[in-house]
Amino acid sequence: MNEEKFHLTLIPNPTKIGNTDVSLGFANGYVGLPFAHPWAEKKDNYDLPAKVHGGVTWCDDHLPNTPPDGKHFWIGFDTRHWGDNRDTCPNMYCYTQLFSLYQQALDTYNNQPN
Repeated sequence: MNEEKFHLTLIPNPTKIGNTDVSLGFANGYVGLPFAHPWAEKKDNYDLPAKVHGGVTWCDDHLPNTPPDGKHFWIGFDTRHWGDNRDTCPNMYCYTQLFSLYQQALDTYNNQPN
């Protein structure tokens, strides 16, 4: 199977909303799956066996606030849970979680029956 069909992205969280400081983790992470992936097209993130910070909180054919790209089905996690902030979820932690989600998705994709 070809891992080049996957796409990884982190979308940084704001530190302010309007004039108000907000306490959020560094970023939310997303993995674009090829449509042939067994997790693609699942509309309920609770159906996904992936283990990631806060659980999978995004399952859709597009990233937040963007139109579908026609190439990927996106799954992701966020760092906007109770207790998440830039100390508990700094940038390297978010990258580690993103890579873990990608590795789980890649392993599932590569272990599909032919």
